[in-house]
Amino acid sequence: MVRALLTALILGSALPRVAGAQFGLLEAAVQDGVRRGVYPGAAVVVGTSRGILFAKGFGHFTWSARSATPSPETTRWDIASLTKVVAT
Repeated sequence: MVRALLTALILGSALPRVAGAQFGLLEAAVQDGVRRGVYPGAAVVVGTSRGILFAKGFGHFTWSARSATPSPETTRWDIASLTKVVAT
């Protein structure tokens, strides 16, 4: 699954979704962080071996309200920034 997720992130391909998962509390927590100015934005992806359960972008790339919202499906990320999260 990690390999498929990394491939999707690197190549920008569509992420397969698993139906039925509810992530209201996660969305609220991320939106609260954006609203309080903890970070300008975030792209959150939650998955299992069955596929992606949740993928959504919040806020903006930068502190400017004119900057784009991060997209879990099309945003290109520096893979080195994911090393500790993915490898440990």
